[in-house]
Amino acid sequence: MKKARYSVLCAVALLAGTNWVYAQSSVTLYGIVDDSLSYNSNSNGHSLWSLASQKRWPNMWGMIGTEDLGGGLSAVFRYETGIQLNTGGSYTRQTWVGLSDKKYGVLTLGKQYDAAYGIVPFTTAIDNSTTAAHAGNYDRGTGLTLNNTIKYQSEPIANTRAMLFYSFGSPDSGTTNTGRGVGGNLVYSNGPYNLYLSYQSINGTTINPATDIGVHRMFGQNFSARSFLLDHSNILGVGAMYRTRDLKVTATFTQTKMAFHNITETMSSCEVGGRYNVMPDVIVQGAYSYSTMDQYKWNVFAVSSAYLLSKRSQLFTTLVYQQTGGDGQVAVLNGESPSTTNKQLVLRVGILHKF
Repeated sequence: MKKARYSVLCAVALLAGTNWVYAQSSVTLYGIVDDSLSYNSNSNGHSLWSLASQKRWPNMWGMIGTEDLGGGLSAVFRYETGIQLNTGGSYTRQTWVGLSDKKYGVLTLGKQYDAAYGIVPFTTAIDNSTTAAHAGNYDRGTGLTLNNTIKYQSEPIANTRAMLFYSFGSPDSGTTNTGRGVGGNLVYSNGPYNLYLSYQSINGTTINPATDIGVHRMFGQNFSARSFLLDHSNILGVGAMYRTRDLKVTATFTQTKMAFHNITETMSSCEVGGRYNVMPDVIVQGAYSYSTMDQYKWNVFAVSSAYLLSKRSQLFTTLVYQQTGGDGQVAVLNGESPSTTNKQLVLRVGILHKF
């Protein structure tokens, strides 16, 4: 009888402990899915109709969790997977775990976004469509992750948050610098006024200029199709934003210095844009960006509209147009196959849902 009573008491204590842990913890599921009917005016020499997903915003599914450890300290984690909606494929976007303190900030370890990710709210072009990213996305403005990364994010001090990261790169980073990186950013927010500054250096990234940006000469070499494993990319980003409930105006500047065998190429991009809620359920956006590198030039115009079916669902249209100017240069919008001329236009009509 005593043994039975003891077993019952242990079970009650275990359940009570479990309920206490659950009460102090939370896990939130979230995601975005979009798909669209897409028209490309010139894809490898011919027009192309297709279904294109994650072109308005990247498709994703994820969970973020926190456990209150007391004294303002919490354990935090995030797992986020990208989704290829039309094929069912998936890929890991970010996965990390760490500690968050209400006074000292957040320290996390894992696969995480670099410092350039902070510019995303400051670029209306990306808000229109990821297709409108600056040439080749060489400034990493759409938000890219690095493996094996330690990141620290401060709490606000004088309306300013700081972020620092260090990436160990590939698993054998003791013998190779592939993917190794270091950098940080500052974000100032005061009412409708917001400023952004970032700098980072990342080693060993691979580029293919012919298919990425439509050029056939770089680093003093002529080529038809060739990949380059860069020694490093040093990326500077500056942004400004004015934002109210119905209006958003943005401006950004990025400079990417890419080194290959002691030769450096510099790409600079500037962008202006805006978004306006015409009605509570209708949003219009527009942006223009201009990029240069040596003799090469990229002009990108992006406009979009969205009709909000609810707080989580919308119908949208996007139009992105690129015109280039350089000897032998062809147009190629982000994520598209190259044009055979210096012009390329992509039009999409689709649906997006957030959960």
